[in-house]
Amino acid sequence: MKNKIIVTIIALIPLVYFAVAYPSFPDQVVIHWNIHGQADRYGSPFFYLILAKIPIITLIIYALYIKLKPGSQNKKYLAQLIDGLVVFLAFISILFTSQATSEQLEFLNILVIIFGVLFVYIGNMMNKLKKNLVFGIRIPATIRSEKVWNRTHYIGGYGFAICGVLTIISGIVFTEPQISLGVMITILLILVIVIGVYAEVLYRRETGHSSISK
Repeated sequence: MKNKIIVTIIALIPLVYFAVAYPSFPDQVVIHWNIHGQADRYGSPFFYLILAKIPIITLIIYALYIKLKPGSQNKKYLAQLIDGLVVFLAFISILFTSQATSEQLEFLNILVIIFGVLFVYIGNMMNKLKKNLVFGIRIPATIRSEKVWNRTHYIGGYGFAICGVLTIISGIVFTEPQISLGVMITILLILVIVIGVYAEVLYRRETGHSSISK
């Protein structure tokens, strides 16, 4: 209960921060930066209000899900996963709101490192998730076979953790943020492809046919 109160407070911090920052915003603020961290799109400050609402909305959606699925065997691990995601989203919202009037995004490398930490956290939770209708690696092979689900999430957990570590290293090593961002995206795409192929191979070995065949 105490942990939920703390996470809820963290989820509300971006809204408070926006309320404090809003009076100093001009009519048009930066709402997008290119891969080089340069501002290339402007819009209403209320874009950041939407961003600030995402953490608390995530908590509300999860609370509704648990209410509809009170006996979920994933309840403990899903709660931990959502808590970590909410903290991540709150931090991201505060970072971007702080840069709303900046022509040059100054924390791209920090952003890459934060994503790396999130990947490690997700990896630690992934191999504990039981088959469900909402969360996890939901592709035909894992949806149709509990055995494939379990083995894919076991390997996927390690994969995401490794992906996270490599992402953190790239954010520290490469001084140019577009390089570290490119490395992160490349690693993540490779991981997604490997996991998808691995799950399909497992499914074919188990059933003798493709998971996407009718």
